[in-house]
Amino acid sequence: MIRTRGRDAESGGLKQSLSRSLEVFGSSLRLAFRANRKAAVALLIIMAVNAVGTSAIGLALERLVNSVTKGTLSGVILAAALGALCLALLEVGFRVQFSLRLEVSARVNVLVQEEIATAAATLTTLEHLEDPAYLDRITVLRQDSEWLADFCWTLLETVAIIVQISVAVALLALVSPPLTALLVLAFPPVLLTRRAQRIAQRAAEDAAEDARLSARLLTMSTRSDSLKEICVNNAAPALRAKAAQAWGSSTRTRARGEFRSAALNLCGFLIFTVGFLGALAYAVAEALSGHGTAGGVILVITLAGRLQAQVGHGVWLIGRLTKSMLVADRYVWLRQRLAADTRAGLPAPRKIERGVVLDGVSFRYTGGTEDVLRDVNLEIPAGSVVAVVGENGAGKTTLVKLLSKFYSPTAGSIRFDDVDLTDIDTVDWRRSMSAAYQDYARLEFLIRESVGLGEIGSINDDGAIHRALRKADSDEWVSELEHGLNTRLGTTFDGVDLSLGQWQRLALARSSMRSGPLLLVLDEPTASLDARTEHDQYERFAALAKEVGQATGAVTLLVSHRFSTVQTADLIAVVKGGEIAEFGSHHELMEANGFYSEMYRVQAQAYS
Repeated sequence: MIRTRGRDAESGGLKQSLSRSLEVFGSSLRLAFRANRKAAVALLIIMAVNAVGTSAIGLALERLVNSVTKGTLSGVILAAALGALCLALLEVGFRVQFSLRLEVSARVNVLVQEEIATAAATLTTLEHLEDPAYLDRITVLRQDSEWLADFCWTLLETVAIIVQISVAVALLALVSPPLTALLVLAFPPVLLTRRAQRIAQRAAEDAAEDARLSARLLTMSTRSDSLKEICVNNAAPALRAKAAQAWGSSTRTRARGEFRSAALNLCGFLIFTVGFLGALAYAVAEALSGHGTAGGVILVITLAGRLQAQVGHGVWLIGRLTKSMLVADRYVWLRQRLAADTRAGLPAPRKIERGVVLDGVSFRYTGGTEDVLRDVNLEIPAGSVVAVVGENGAGKTTLVKLLSKFYSPTAGSIRFDDVDLTDIDTVDWRRSMSAAYQDYARLEFLIRESVGLGEIGSINDDGAIHRALRKADSDEWVSELEHGLNTRLGTTFDGVDLSLGQWQRLALARSSMRSGPLLLVLDEPTASLDARTEHDQYERFAALAKEVGQATGAVTLLVSHRFSTVQTADLIAVVKGGEIAEFGSHHELMEANGFYSEMYRVQAQAYS
């Protein structure tokens, strides 16, 4: 019974692998025609001609030798002409095929890389970017994208080689049926090559993490934000050594896999070579004993020689095909993940009537051993401004990520007017919210673009951009710049370098571009500002949020680790150790004389 299930699972796995391969073959072929239609058609024709050309040469040689033996001049001329023509066509065909294949594959590789990057960037969650296993898969997929680009031609060439081998074996059977045993000897190299490619691929996956670490360390040495500390601490030699160590470990891991792979391939070729030499000896013995002709011996030598080359090339192709199928699995996995991630859901509500309910929400990051949030229960009334406070690492940002649909809760639910957030279409939900996160982006564009991206439809609306800048208390200093909204930001493209506070104010302005969001998240949006400015900024946003909340029931979350800056919020949620320790207004929490009250007084004294 267990055996049957094993065979069924293996059969199902084979069917699934075949289905994926055919799917990628179709995609690869369509990409080839999209990249260069004429070259793709020419390749198909040349491959078809080459598939039968080799066996035709063998037949021509047999006819030539037999005609010479019989003294038939016309037969000699015809056979020689046919052989020369086939040889010339093959030689030219292989050269043209090689050139066209390089051209088409290079163009397709660009399209494949673009598709991989687009698929990875289109995923609407953050989980994949914080999952080491995902990053390893993407690293290997991007490194091996050329295998996908060449997949359709490898498969077609493999089919052509199988046709050539079949014709050669059929002709050998006409000369001497026992010689068809050569076909049996072709299986060990094929099986061993498939095994070898899987070993090499596993080694590549095992080496991916060290390769990413090495690349990351080298990138750190070229970024201005990290280079300052590296220089001051004289850490460059240590980082280079660590990067070299990681790269060396990655290289050694891949080399061990490649060595084992090469050893298996060698064993397979040795098996076939022994059989090939035995076939030649048998053909010569048959001719010497009078059971064969000289032409038959020449045909056997030609076909057996070509068969050896074809099997060798076929094994190489099957190795490439196996590798391509493994890469195709990852490619299809990425596309399936994208399809699942972007499935349509319910439209986002246009107004919050009652409020937001977090019911028993828990969350654990992929690979984590403990929940970051545990059994969170909150009822947030529509139109309210809620401050989320707590010490660093308490779980505040994770809570924000869940409400932004960057993750789904591990347990429990988040509901907006009884509609589960997981059922709402992610893209539509993102259109209904706005946010400024603590790890804000420094967009080195024009100021109008950097701010206008907060509402892409208003990127050319100077009035809307100035209003957003005023909300972030930035309109004045932006107007003082020589080119105003057309000022180029950042030093990468010879623009203006801003202070951390100015960059953060632009992020705040960007979050203010969207009018009437149902959810506004301000996650430590003023951490780069001084305490007084931060307090004023929070009061300004709280007042604006209350105005919007009255019209649409919008909820605003103000996240901070500074307890003294959020007292104007309607409600305050105190996050401690992944749980909601306290919840209420500032006045209620101060009267409760708990953790919030204690931390508020401590921080107030520190800033007094």
